[in-house]
Amino acid sequence: MELTPSLAGGMLIALAVFNLVSYALYAFDKHMARQGHGRIPEKMLLAVDLAGGFPAGFTAQRQFRHKTRKTSFQVQWWAAAVVSVAGWSWVVMQGV
Repeated sequence: MELTPSLAGGMLIALAVFNLVSYALYAFDKHMARQGHGRIPEKMLLAVDLAGGFPAGFTAQRQFRHKTRKTSFQVQWWAAAVVSVAGWSWVVMQGV
């Protein structure tokens, strides 16, 4: 199967949404942390980044200085980013 323009467009929209959501979640989580309120579960942050939002997640982590010093989160985050790249690459190669 080949990658059609409509499929490529849908993938770009999905990636844009995942990135917007990722950035917003990190920003909101940092805000909640500063206020001492409930937090967004790390699993949620990682899931959105795994789905394709890792570029914005990376940017937000550095911009807000959030989750950058927690080694266990960083290990999971980098694994999610690698798997996300592999997954999206596979989708493009397959034309799925």
